[in-house]
Parts: sequence; C-alpha cells; structure tokens
Amino acid sequence: MNISSFNRKSRHPRGLLLEALAALLLIPPRLQVASSFEEDLYKRFRLQLSNTDVVTLLDASISMKRHHYDAARQALIDFASTLGDDENLHVRIFGDTVGSQLEGRAGELRDKIGSYLPEEPLFWHTDLGLALAKGLDFLERDGASDIQALFLITDGLHQPPPGSPYSRDFSNDPSWQSLRRRALALCSRRKVLVYGFGLGHQTDITLLRQVFPAQNVEVATGDPSQIGQTLTNLRQLLSRAQLRQAIETDLRTGGLHARLDNPSVDRNGAGFDSKLDITNASSALPVLIERVEVQPASHGPEQITCVVEGVTPDNLLQPGGRIQASIKGKLIAPQPSGLRIGRREEIFEASFRLIPITRYKDEAAFRRLAIDLASPNAETVLLTARLRVSYGVPYWLAALTAIALAAVLGLLSVHIAKRKARLREAAQRRTESMRLMGTIRIWPLGQEESGGHLIDLALMNRQDLALAITPEGALEVISYNDSILDAVARLSGQLVRPPLPEGEQPGAVYRLVSVGDHTLTHESGGAALNAPAITLCDNDLIEIDGRWRVRYTNHRLRTRAEFESAEAGGTYDTGQW
Repeated sequence: MNISSFNRKSRHPRGLLLEALAALLLIPPRLQVASSFEEDLYKRFRLQLSNTDVVTLLDASISMKRHHYDAARQALIDFASTLGDDENLHVRIFGDTVGSQLEGRAGELRDKIGSYLPEEPLFWHTDLGLALAKGLDFLERDGASDIQALFLITDGLHQPPPGSPYSRDFSNDPSWQSLRRRALALCSRRKVLVYGFGLGHQTDITLLRQVFPAQNVEVATGDPSQIGQTLTNLRQLLSRAQLRQAIETDLRTGGLHARLDNPSVDRNGAGFDSKLDITNASSALPVLIERVEVQPASHGPEQITCVVEGVTPDNLLQPGGRIQASIKGKLIAPQPSGLRIGRREEIFEASFRLIPITRYKDEAAFRRLAIDLASPNAETVLLTARLRVSYGVPYWLAALTAIALAAVLGLLSVHIAKRKARLREAAQRRTESMRLMGTIRIWPLGQEESGGHLIDLALMNRQDLALAITPEGALEVISYNDSILDAVARLSGQLVRPPLPEGEQPGAVYRLVSVGDHTLTHESGGAALNAPAITLCDNDLIEIDGRWRVRYTNHRLRTRAEFESAEAGGTYDTGQW
C-alpha cells in the first residue's frame, strides 16, 4: 500500500486529524485498539458523541471487474455494520452517471446495502466529477453533522461520458471550479475527512486534492483486499474525531466555577474566616486541583495575610463535583498599644485574587488525541477584606471608673478611719482596764492595821506605781520610775489572756513585784509564802521585808482562795512579765 502526501518527520499543516489517519493506516489491525485512557473517555462521553455523516462512492464501471469489484462491494457492506445505529450513511455507485442514493440511519440500512449494490459493474465510463457533486449535495444539506467523511473507491481515470459537465480540464472547467468552491466552503464550516482509495496504479484518485482543500484529503493505492482494513481504520478515525469534538466542546463550555460565601469581608477584630466553593462544571472530565494560589490585589504595605486550607495536590474533582476550602485571614500590621482615654477605631484593608491551579486527569489521552493541553478554565475570584480594630477606653467608662474608684477610696478611707477609732478606743479601754484600782493600807509591823495609811489607787490614775521608802523611813505609794533607788516593789495592771473560767469576763489583774533584794510574803492555804511576784486578790495581806504590812482591797476581784482554785484548774492565765 502506498500513501501519498504524508510526512512522518514533521507535523504537516494538513492537521493533526489527518496525521492520525495516516498513522492508523500504517498500524496492523490488531494494534489499532484504543488505549485504556481513550476507552475510559469513550465510556464517559458516549452520550455526548455527535453523529457523523458518511458518504461512500463506489466505482461500478466495467473495468472494476479486473480489480475484484466483488471484494470492494463486500468491504462496503461490512463497513456499514461498524457504524453506529444513528450514524448518517449515504451510499452511491457511479460510472456513466450516478445511481440513486441509499440514504438513512446506518442501523436501518445495514440489511439493504447488499441488495442496493449491484453484484456486477454496470457502466462503461467513470465520471468522478458527477460522483463528487452528489456526495457534496448530501454533506451540504441542512442539519448535517459537524463531522463528515467522504470515501471514494475507483480503479481508473476520470473518463466522463459525452455530455458530462465535468471535462478533463480540471483547472479551467467552470464545473470543476464550482465544485472546488463548494468543497472549500463546506470544509471551512465542518470537519470533513476526504479519503480516496485507488485500485491499480493508473487512477485519478489524486483529483480529490484539486477539489477539496489538500489538508482534508488523504489518498492511498492498493489491492481490494486492503479496502476492508482501510475502512475499519477510517471508522476508528471517525470515532476519534467524534471523541475529540466532544472533549473540545466540554473543554470550551466546562471548567471550574469558584465562589466565595462572602467576597467582601468586613469584620471587627484581627482576623477573619471565609469559605471558597469550587465546582467542576465539565460534563465528563475530572480535574485535579493542585492548590489555590493567593495573589495580593492591592497596593501598599502588606497589612493582612490570607491563606487557603483544605486543598491538597491529590484533590480529584469529578464532573459536577464540589469541594470547599477554608480561607483564613490575619492582621499583621502593628496595632495601637497602651492605655488610651477615648474610644478609637483603625481600619486595615487588603484585596486578594484566589486562583485555582488545576490540570486535567486525562492529559495522556489528550496527547494521543492531539488536543491542546491548556489548563482547565478556572475562575479567578476577588476577595476584599476590611478589619476594624478598636482600642482605647470610652470616656463614659473612664468617668464611671474614676467615680467608682473615688467611691471605693472614700469607703476605704472611712473604713480605715473607723478602724483607727476602734483601735484607739480598744487601746483606751485596755489602758483604762489596766489602770490600778482598789485601796492599799500600809502600816509598820507591830502596829495596828487600823492605824495604817489608806491610799485609793483610782485617785492616782496610773497603770504603774511603786512602793518606796521615803527619807523619813516610811513606806509610801508613788509613781513608778526606774530611777527610784528606794523602790521596794512595783505595782502594775495586766490584761487577763484567755482561756478564762466559764462566766468570767475579760479584765485586768494587778501584780506586785519585788524590786532588788526586797521580799514579799503572802498567806496561801494557811501558810506564809515568799514570792518575787504576787497576783493581788481581794483582801490580800502582804508583808514586805518583815517591816511593813500591806492590805489590798478590791471587791471586784476574787479572793485568794477563789483565785488559787481557778489557777489550779488551768482556767486562769496570769500571763508573764
């Protein structure tokens, strides 16, 4: 088999579709199986595949007998069975004239083609121009498919019968010129594949390139046994063209739709959250979303940052699928600090472009189908953010705080003053409690008690007194002073510390303490006891240095017997000096 006008080393301007056809014609039949990628695409796009228009023109001149007409005829019959039920099929035989067409859905014509095609050639001449004109009539009709194929089989030259409008002057004949204009107009608005198969080595099959644009035409020569495989390859090429058209339509009309739940954020505070919904609007193409790129859209120093969370490089978004990403913004501009009186507000603004970075899952299949590997159409969304930061203390709050503070300080001042007064009163009461009370009668030993000197201690209004020897040698009660050299004993009051006997009220006890080597003797339990210090009781009789006797009388106090009983029970603490 020879294939003309095909350059395997460079991409010819005739287009990728025709390169694919040439490649198919060179591949053995068993290798012409769609890749797993393409099979998957066929399954997904089976409802979107458009129907094709297929025109088959068979030379039925007598000379075809020498080139196995019956094999060519059977190849066309078999080819019809490979078409989809809804494909539009147009079959004609030609020679001196063009036979009536067999036209309709391929599914309806399969059983009719055998009876339509004559079993033996009928014509003496070969009018290629008239055959092509009838084929164009079908392809130019209203409602024709966007994908079309014209397949012509002949074994000879253009030898029209007398009276044919198509002469052998292919360049200047008005009929051929008209035919070329029609073909050019058709190929400009539809995808048309023109294929010619020449049986033998002396044919005008290349005439197809003078009628149709050269980039739309492929011709081959060979023997009849190769027609069937060529038609099979053509069927596969048409399928690829259908698939490619469906994919290109989806690429053009689909894409990714991105939508923010709130494209204009206006918040109080140093941050914000938002949601970004991304939807795959393609009908059959999954899209891989690698990331969402964030680009600043505002000028000036960066005050707010924005990040997208929830999108990973393996996010596969199926057709019609949706994912939701989280948008998080944070204020990074310096904020006012320190205590300020008076409420103020500062506004920080920024804008961002959110751009989904995507690619198609089926890129390998696109390459096999010679489809441009442009990224999916992804909408860029604009996010504007305004953050309001309030600071400072409102005047009313500052005033209220000052009033409250003044009130607290006033109450505290009053409380402190009252506490000081209570403390002074308590100190005064303690002082008064320890003020010496009762009477003391002093007389020399050997005299009668009634002749002794009686002293009322309350009149002296003192807490400390001393019994001292006067220059005349008498024993007197005087104010206590550490400098008194002739002091015999010190008389003072002391508060009673708990525990107290049941029913006893806090009060004072009075102590008489000897000074220096002077001795004190008092009666306890019927015996005379010497002691350096004596807690005075009502009606106590004390002897000093064996020279003087002292009678202490204070009816507010207990007697010696009562005191010693309480002291023995541990309920009376006289304290320590």
